[in-house]
Amino acid sequence: MRYYFETRSSSLVPVAGYPRVSTLEKSDSGLGLAAQEAAIRAACLGRGLQLLRIHQGIASGGSLDGRPELAEALPTIRSEGAAALVVAKLDRLTRSVHDFSGLLERARREGWGLVVVDLGADTMTHPASCSPTSPRRRRSTNGG
Repeated sequence: MRYYFETRSSSLVPVAGYPRVSTLEKSDSGLGLAAQEAAIRAACLGRGLQLLRIHQGIASGGSLDGRPELAEALPTIRSEGAAALVVAKLDRLTRSVHDFSGLLERARREGWGLVVVDLGADTMTHPASCSPTSPRRRRSTNGG
């Protein structure tokens, strides 16, 4: 488990990042984590977000229960002053629709956002952007 801290800029929205690989071998190679961190950093730069901390995870793709780094990251998001958790790919966060909907609900309830780079989902700027019934989503699926 490694943490990286950045200095805070007053003009940017502070966030935390979460890259995850499923095996220690992938972690040691650095390829999976490096690519995810690069995607997270690029997304932050493009969205005007200040990356405060990266919580690296090394765990299998099962449920969220087996991820100590994520379990540690979630309660510290708000306590560290971060407005959101940024992940490069949804499958690095979870492969379970149930777990993902639980994270979205937790984020809403606790007042932080979730940015999933590969999906273009950003609940900080469009709170209903991940909802299949949001007007934005309906327009896009109905051709308008």
